[in-house]
Amino acid sequence: MGIAGFAKAAEIAARDGNDGINKIANLRDKLIKGILEIKGTRLNGHPVKRLCMNASISFEGIAGERLLSELNNAGICASTGSACSAKSSKPSHVLTAIGLEHEKYPASIRFTLSRYTSDEEIEYTIKSVKEIVTKLRKDANVKSPC
Repeated sequence: MGIAGFAKAAEIAARDGNDGINKIANLRDKLIKGILEIKGTRLNGHPVKRLCMNASISFEGIAGERLLSELNNAGICASTGSACSAKSSKPSHVLTAIGLEHEKYPASIRFTLSRYTSDEEIEYTIKSVKEIVTKLRKDANVKSPC
């Protein structure tokens, strides 16, 4: 079964060739550029030498699970941390190794694109992330009345 799936994936990749990869990479770059317009964000990893379908971004002063929950409520699928630590509540050893200060950037969100990702979805994600981050940072600065 796995071999048949791999064969089909290889067939699709051969058919789409670099056009498919370039399309995904261009959408990834648009996503990264748009989200990095938000003050207090940082790209995790090399800006150019990276997978075409992956964008990992850290957000200053926001809890990762809270951001992930709000993204989910907006219909945006993402993950926290790095793929290597997806089931751990500890800071990712991968993100620590690249010098990410977990105390300053507690939310690291990983966005994954595919050949089915559209330009409209990228624009919606950028707009939504900007709104959600603004809201969460505003909420974090509100003092409790008690």
